[in-house]
Amino acid sequence: GSDGTCKKSLARAIEKAKSWVDQGLVRYVAASTHSHVVGAVLAKEPDIDAIMLRYSMSHKDAAKAISFPAAVNNKKPVMAFTTTRWNALQRGHGDWNVGVETKSGEALPPTTGECLSYALASSPPVEIVLHSARDEEELFNAIGDFSINMSDVDLLKWEKYGDLDWNDDGFDEYPEEREQISVS
Repeated sequence: GSDGTCKKSLARAIEKAKSWVDQGLVRYVAASTHSHVVGAVLAKEPDIDAIMLRYSMSHKDAAKAISFPAAVNNKKPVMAFTTTRWNALQRGHGDWNVGVETKSGEALPPTTGECLSYALASSPPVEIVLHSARDEEELFNAIGDFSINMSDVDLLKWEKYGDLDWNDDGFDEYPEEREQISVS
């Protein structure tokens, strides 16, 4: 609900899932959402063990302002998905070379592994990153370029990359999220 509590139908669904844990049918109850407003509500639910949220270099503001604080405060691990923004981050951005200094003069976009690494390294509640590789080669490349420890320099570089205007599809932050971000 608007007061930060689950609606009755969702509360009943969580209660049902929790009964499966109590019966030994499942070990954990997790919930997934694209909405960080909903993620914050789910993080406060005692019978939810983990939450799965969209999070990437370009989908970070609502997560950091709304759902991640709730996850940290309620000790809920987060599984991050869409960490590559549907592979758009690896394709580059027209404004990325502007004002960026590199040895070669060209600012390369992140690799899939760097996208995954950023999601894991840049946020305390993210404990799992998900990637749906299309084939074995893509999986090998993602894992081969993955690093558990991303340098502060790389974190800052990818923060700036994510700060570019990616919202050509209106999906980066929902209207209610933008409203909450601008207030905080």
